[in-house]
Amino acid sequence: MNETKIMDEIEDKIGRDDLCRYLCGEFGERIFFDIDDQIVTLGCPGWNNIDEKFYVWEGITYDNDHDCYFDEDENQFTDLDLIQMTCEEGDVTKYLKELQDMIREAIRQKERQKKRQKEKNG
Repeated sequence: MNETKIMDEIEDKIGRDDLCRYLCGEFGERIFFDIDDQIVTLGCPGWNNIDEKFYVWEGITYDNDHDCYFDEDENQFTDLDLIQMTCEEGDVTKYLKELQDMIREAIRQKERQKKRQKEKNG
């Protein structure tokens, strides 16, 4: 499959579940993405390094004494819970595009490495 078609298909193939896997991973954990047999990996930023502005929910507040979040019904949430909820239900358009762009760049870099290796080997 040519590179243009692969790049176009990333938007269709990389979605909320992929974003969730990426954002909920531990720092440095490698996540694999398979785009039509183009395998790329990205290191996770670490769920505990995600800016809380990403997962702010109306009606959910942080409780310092319990080191967690509570909603109006006193349901308890961790940072990881809220990241997952945001990936599933929130407006993640910007973050999804960033992930898709990182995958595109990883594919381009992989292709450049293949080309250099091929030129080197003659």
